[in-house]
Amino acid sequence: MKPAITPLGIGDLKVTKQRLVRYVASEVAHIENVLARERRGREHRRLRQVEETLTLEHEREEENRRDLQSTERFEIEAESQRTITSETSLEAGLELSAGYGPVQLNAFAKFADNTSKEEADTNSTKYAKEVVEKTVSRVLERAREERRTRTLEEVEETNTHGFRNDSAEHVTGVYRWVDKVYRQKVVNYGKRLMYQFSVPEPAAFYIFAQRHHHENKVLPTKPPVPSIFGFGDGSPLIPSQISRVNYRSLVALSGATGVEPPPPASVILTTELSREIPTAAGGLPPPFAFTHEGITIPKGYWAVNGWYTRSLRAEVWATFNLIIGGDLKTRSAPAHFAPFVCNNSEGKLGVTGEGVGVHAFAVSVLLECQLTPEAFHTWQLATYQAIMNAYREQLLDYEERVAVTEIQQGVAIGGNNPLLNREMEKEELKRASLTLWAGGATDLADGVQDMATHSRPDLPPVLLRDNAVANATALDFFERAFDWRNMTYTLHPYFWGRESTWLDRASMKSTDPLLERFLKAGAATVVVPVQPSFTEAVLWYQLTGEIWTGGPVPELSSTDDPDAALYNSYLSEVEDETDLVDIDREVEIDKDDPDSWTVRLPTTLVWLQPGPELPDLEPEPDDKLVEE
Repeated sequence: MKPAITPLGIGDLKVTKQRLVRYVASEVAHIENVLARERRGREHRRLRQVEETLTLEHEREEENRRDLQSTERFEIEAESQRTITSETSLEAGLELSAGYGPVQLNAFAKFADNTSKEEADTNSTKYAKEVVEKTVSRVLERAREERRTRTLEEVEETNTHGFRNDSAEHVTGVYRWVDKVYRQKVVNYGKRLMYQFSVPEPAAFYIFAQRHHHENKVLPTKPPVPSIFGFGDGSPLIPSQISRVNYRSLVALSGATGVEPPPPASVILTTELSREIPTAAGGLPPPFAFTHEGITIPKGYWAVNGWYTRSLRAEVWATFNLIIGGDLKTRSAPAHFAPFVCNNSEGKLGVTGEGVGVHAFAVSVLLECQLTPEAFHTWQLATYQAIMNAYREQLLDYEERVAVTEIQQGVAIGGNNPLLNREMEKEELKRASLTLWAGGATDLADGVQDMATHSRPDLPPVLLRDNAVANATALDFFERAFDWRNMTYTLHPYFWGRESTWLDRASMKSTDPLLERFLKAGAATVVVPVQPSFTEAVLWYQLTGEIWTGGPVPELSSTDDPDAALYNSYLSEVEDETDLVDIDREVEIDKDDPDSWTVRLPTTLVWLQPGPELPDLEPEPDDKLVEE
């Protein structure tokens, strides 16, 4: 793809060379006065105690009584009695009668037969059936969870630094800023094809890398305050902003532990009950009533929707009433699932019923329960507490490390060598300039693959030969086509960058004043010269987007680009220029060189001068002193 940025034109490459001349004392930074016989010191003690007690207690007591008595009596009592009686008599005898006169004798005969028989049958049948069913159910459940965390952190800091003046004279210490003095000279390297790039926030990646590698910084990074937009952006986090969607990110960013996932928004509960009614006299079932243990609704939920279905085996004239949570349902209700009113019930939903003429029944109840707002708020508070506890621990660690850094003995050297800083600045500007000019052409395939895994961390990276060979052409062209060591750049103030970074950039400090300007810069203007031997290849890439791999570059006019004529004129202007062998040679700048000059740059270094006299930076003759 053809580059979007065109050449600036042909110009003389003039590079300002400089060398450090000296350090000089500048204005007064601070004056410390210690009176005669005065002693001053500082002691600081800080105590932080954190005690957290969390007690969760759940107690459930349930008692169910069911008394079912079914008495069936069928009595048959039959008695039959039969009596048979027979009697036979036989008599024979002589009858004599006498009186005052002749005696009379009469003879007679009688027959009698007497037979007695008695037969009695008694049949008695008695049938009785009694069913007594008693159920007493008592459930006593008690769950107690107690978690107690007590963290006692005590930090005692004693700073023995102080001032002691045992003499009879007052002591005055004068601290002064230190400036750097450079001698500079402009060196002309001849005509070159120039490119100009406007780089936004040139130090953006470097600042990110420094924050990413915490160990590279002298002072630790203060942990950002948790917020709904991440960490460090927007207003501080409040419990109501924690949701099912963002809580994972908040927990991951804060490093919080012991965070429970949010409870389900809804749960479905079911229960089933059935019963067969024994038949009474006449083959008909008697009236009955029943009470079911009901449906226990989980803590933190309430019932919002309910459905039921029932199946009956009953007489035509039978009645069956079902009460679910206070909602009466009669036999006329449909046999498929039908809704009933829940009224946001909590705790337990009872199921009772009664009927007549029912041989058997089966009931199924389905209940939808939703999480109550109070339960969700409880989870939000617990999650918020865990996130803020993790933040407070990080903040405490930061404060401790800062305190240790402040009171550590010895001298801490901040920053890098200024020459290393210049190399870093050029590398960052080079990366940004190539991205602006060549775009994705610099996004080369990975030439090395990391083979280490969690199970095999000892495996070394391996070279991907095909990718490395394919990358060689582009790498050689982009590195050698431009004279990167002689790039010049101008840094612009922080307000040319993102407004969200103004506060951070404006407050950045460094002992190297040039590095400080680089870190604060909101933009940079970079001018990069092209190596004379690569001028034609660079212009060919400018016209076609193709890297010429070797041999004479085709005529630029062979392309259809309307800028070909302009670029041919560039070539004609630089055709007599040759590469300078000593272009990277350090130029000696003599103090007597009339073309050189000195510049003075401020630093953040402080120097304690030997005596108490105030500096007179430009002494005046005594007769010119004016008394005020």
